[in-house]
Amino acid sequence: MNDSAQTEATYTDEEMEAATAHVVDRFLRPLAASSGQRVGDLLDHLPEDVFAAAVTAYMMAGRVSQEDGTAELHATAGCMFIAMLRMAPSQVGGLAALIVGALYHQIRAEEGIEG
Repeated sequence: MNDSAQTEATYTDEEMEAATAHVVDRFLRPLAASSGQRVGDLLDHLPEDVFAAAVTAYMMAGRVSQEDGTAELHATAGCMFIAMLRMAPSQVGGLAALIVGALYHQIRAEEGIEG
């Protein structure tokens, strides 16, 4: 692996913290509020791979939005996350399906798509 490919595949602690905060604040907190559960309880039942995919999607989307000013961070992360889950459909169950649904509706709203 060359140095530039390795550098691009490595994320900083700041990128990871920001991505994790986006996942928690944008999806888990609203889901917890709407379901009457605590965020910690949701995390206890969320497969680690699904949470890691969501955080990774935000880290990747952060890089994309830095390079392309027209890329919207949350919509890009949502698309990447859904794509990751589609590659591992056995991971999409229960809470993961709710998160995918929330992403879907959020992206539609951000894009001004009704219905």
